[in-house]
Amino acid sequence: MDSFAARLIHSASRTGLLPSKSDAGYASTYFLFMLILLSSLVLGIGFYLQSGFQALLRFHHDNSISIELNKITAEVIDSIRHDPSPGIQCFTDQIWAWQGKVRDDYTVNISPVSDRLNLNFSRKNIFDKTSLSLLFMPGKTSSDLQQYREDYGFFLSPSAYEGLFLPANLERYFSCYGWANINLIDEFSARSLARSLTGSNDTAERLRGTVETLLLSRRAASPGDLRALFGINYGELFPFINAEPLMNINHIDPDLLRELLAYPDYGIGSPDARLSDILARREAEGIARADIPLILGVAPGNPLLHYLGSVTWFWEISVGNGRKTLRTVVCGLPPESYSGFSETQADGALPAGTVEIEYQIIEQGYL
Repeated sequence: MDSFAARLIHSASRTGLLPSKSDAGYASTYFLFMLILLSSLVLGIGFYLQSGFQALLRFHHDNSISIELNKITAEVIDSIRHDPSPGIQCFTDQIWAWQGKVRDDYTVNISPVSDRLNLNFSRKNIFDKTSLSLLFMPGKTSSDLQQYREDYGFFLSPSAYEGLFLPANLERYFSCYGWANINLIDEFSARSLARSLTGSNDTAERLRGTVETLLLSRRAASPGDLRALFGINYGELFPFINAEPLMNINHIDPDLLRELLAYPDYGIGSPDARLSDILARREAEGIARADIPLILGVAPGNPLLHYLGSVTWFWEISVGNGRKTLRTVVCGLPPESYSGFSETQADGALPAGTVEIEYQIIEQGYL
């Protein structure tokens, strides 16, 4: 029996029914492999969870930054919209308290981007009859500017004109933001603008003819003339083309203002003395549109008054913390129910019943 049992045990061990010494080693190896696999799996899951958690934290942080950027930007825009003297926008306004302001590591910068010459619409004569012609690259002239616009259309950044002007002067004196004044726009630019707004070559050519007629007859259109001049296309052309002064006398660069005052056809007497007076006044309290003819010593119909008003139409607002910046461009829409700001009161308030300027965001994005 013992012999039979011994043979049975030996047979079972050979057929794998009982564990052998080698099977014990295999079990140990298998256990070790499973332990390593399980550890790797746990580490992998941990790494994945950690990465996901970090990504969630980054998203939450970025979202918090975006919320704060938008919040501060909205407050800056409110300062423009709720200006107690909307007819006089000057350096004493509440909006300028934001310039360079730092709040919780966020820095605010504002710029009145329409108070410069608009390269999309400016006429040749403003260069040809002033020292502004010196701003061109050597060998370039106002005719090149006019032809460039005909060939390539309009742009939103002055950098598009780098082949025509010295780069250092582009951002200081020029802009591509701003409405077109029917009394100052280049006739060919008027045609291109009307075509892009209406899609009609006939309408574009009619507007070009209107601008040319006003120029040749030396007659200026007022805001109240626009419906008759634009006809059935008024709703498409206004407010892109209007009769409001292009630049705010309170914000325009002094060098650019000097050249406008020295323009020979405008007949401004003692332009240097008047420039000094303007700079002193605007630093002290601001200049209302109604006072500009008196300061310049000109009649209310002087063409220079189409350049110089007391409202800034386009503002650029940048809010950033070094990691993320929110850039916003806001524009003011010229009201239709009044005939300009010439009737603003001495304190810059608008007459009773006048519709105030509505400001809208036209561009916004993160940098």
